[in-house]
Amino acid sequence: MGVLMSKWSKRVDECANCGTARRAHKAGGYCTRCYPVAARLEKVKRWSCEDVRTLNGPALKYAPKPFFNSEQMADAKKWFEFVKSLHIWLLEQKLESYHFSEQQHSGIVTGLDLEYAFRRIASLCHVRNKNLLFGIAGNFDGFAQPQRRFLLDLLKEVLENSRAEEIRWRNLMASRYISEYFASQ
Repeated sequence: MGVLMSKWSKRVDECANCGTARRAHKAGGYCTRCYPVAARLEKVKRWSCEDVRTLNGPALKYAPKPFFNSEQMADAKKWFEFVKSLHIWLLEQKLESYHFSEQQHSGIVTGLDLEYAFRRIASLCHVRNKNLLFGIAGNFDGFAQPQRRFLLDLLKEVLENSRAEEIRWRNLMASRYISEYFASQ
């Protein structure tokens, strides 16, 4: 868990995206959590099928190939722009979720906040009973605010470092690919 630092960086006091000073400064005014996503977003925004130097990873996979005929090339460029826009959307959503998550960190923690965090972890574990932790918020009423804050911070740390969260983002992107692409056909 992060520790509040006296001076976050030389130029700024908190992350440009999420507003935290709990995590260390990485670069460009971003914390260690937001910087990789923000840097990736900037790279994706520069993707261009006319300039191969801007392409990497998924962009190369979806870029039009030089041996395509004119009809294939037009379809491939359309698909490439679609994939690019979805990558941008996904990364922006991820940064927004980091911002929202950090804003929750500074507020009062309720039993409902804890219930939601426990239920999210349970869903990532694929528990059989979807209502397993439904209605447990009242169990945290006896906890003092610092205890609830500590517990929520621990649960969020687990969620933030979970591979399942990355898989959830990929699934979200895949479902959006499919629904939007076929809707445009």
